[in-house]
Amino acid sequence: MRIFGSVFLLCLLSFTGKTQELPQRGLKLGVGGILAIPANNLNESSIGGGFDFLALYPVSKNVSLSGDAGFTALAGKGVFSSTAVIPVRLGLRYLPGSNFYLGAKGGIGIFTILKESITYVGYSVGAGYQLSSHFDLGVSYDGYSKKNISFGLVAVRLGYSFGR
Repeated sequence: MRIFGSVFLLCLLSFTGKTQELPQRGLKLGVGGILAIPANNLNESSIGGGFDFLALYPVSKNVSLSGDAGFTALAGKGVFSSTAVIPVRLGLRYLPGSNFYLGAKGGIGIFTILKESITYVGYSVGAGYQLSSHFDLGVSYDGYSKKNISFGLVAVRLGYSFGR
């Protein structure tokens, strides 16, 4: 839990700085809204939503390092309570074309249900399209596993990037 707190604080402090002065080819920070659709072993959950903070740092013309942290809640069905996932991941984003991108991330996901939290290995694979220099729309499969337990969701993300 300390890792998430540290990453969240870093992201929060980053947004309070002068993001409009970031160089065009340097660090890019953003925030996004997420529509979450249960996909694997989340039968007692229904559609939910959340948000994330994203950082991208280009290492070449077509490749960027990425890091994200967020919060996603899924409503429970019937007598089952809602669940929440807090992902903290690092990854790569590849731009094979002008606005289209592919991405993969790995890290942890803290899964919370009935006042109990369990940390899972988290991963994500997806694709997206940069609608403009500030907005992008992406879709990914976010999976989480630990020992013989795994679950996953499809995340549709609309993001806004600060800076140029």
